[in-house]
Amino acid sequence: MAFHVPPLRERLADIAPLARAFALASSAAIGRSHCPELSAEALSVLESYDWPGNIRELRNVMERAVLLCDGARIEPAQLPAKLARSTRSPPPTESATAQPLDPRARLLGELERLDRDRIVAALARCGGNQSEAAEQLGISRRTLLNRLHTYDLPRPRKRP
Repeated sequence: MAFHVPPLRERLADIAPLARAFALASSAAIGRSHCPELSAEALSVLESYDWPGNIRELRNVMERAVLLCDGARIEPAQLPAKLARSTRSPPPTESATAQPLDPRARLLGELERLDRDRIVAALARCGGNQSEAAEQLGISRRTLLNRLHTYDLPRPRKRP
C-alpha cells in the first residue's frame, strides 16, 4: 500500500509548525538557551517559496537561520537570498530602498556568488565531469548537484 504525501508547497499550513520545530531542534543542537521566534515577515517569505527540496530544504533553511540569528527573532535577512527572490512581493517603496541592506545579507549573497563561481570554475577545469569537480571542491557529487540546482546552473552532460 502506497501513501501519497503532497509536497510542502501544497501544505502551507504545515510550514509554520515545521519551521518552528526545526528552529527549536537547531537551537538545542547548538546549545542555545532560547529558540528565536519566526517573524511574520520571515514566515511570509517561507510560505511564498516553492520548496523544491521539500521538508529537508526547510530544515536546512531553518538550521542556517538559527545560526545567523543573533537576536530573539528570525528575520528575512537570515533566510537564503533565493527564498526572497522567489517570493511575489510588491516593489519596494522609496523608504524601503533608502534603508541600508543588512550586512549579513550582503555577506551571504557574496558567499553564494563566490561558491557559484568556484563551482563553475571547477566544472570548467574538469571538462564538465561532475565527479571530478566535486572531488576538487571537497564535496560529494550529490552536494554539487544540489548546488547546481540552487544556483540555477545547467548540469553539464557527457560529450559523445
